Amino acid sequence: MSNGTKIIEDYRSELNNVAELWARVVPYLDEQEMSILRAVIENNGLTLYRLSRITGLAFSTVFKKTRKLSSRGIIVISKNGKCNSYSATVLGLIICLAKSCLDKEYVAFKLLKVMSASGVGDINELIKVLKAAASLATIRDV
Repeated sequence: MSNGTKIIEDYRSELNNVAELWARVVPYLDEQEMSILRAVIENNGLTLYRLSRITGLAFSTVFKKTRKLSSRGIIVISKNGKCNSYSATVLGLIICLAKSCLDKEYVAFKLLKVMSASGVGDINELIKVLKAAASLATIRDV
């Protein structure tokens, strides 16, 4: 095994450890909510109509579920002209990482992009921050 392969394997192992830590404390999401969260992460800034089309869920279901996810701090609803657009919060990304709703590396880099504004500079720092936060978090906190 080359040194580069070992680094990648160590990184994946650390990401799996972080996901396991968070899986113990993140809130439960039903299948429809997970589908919405997945779509929002993959397609940042979706409208309600597009969310309905992508997930295959009824418009009214998506409307109710997005309101619930927003009130729980999992997604954020932003005014975009006449329509609202939907984006995942850091909590939403952490839930996706913990529940493996998308590839862990993909979600980790999305998290890194969001958290770079807070001074998190690379994936190693991100993993340290997520581990520390997971060790302090309880179900009540999240």
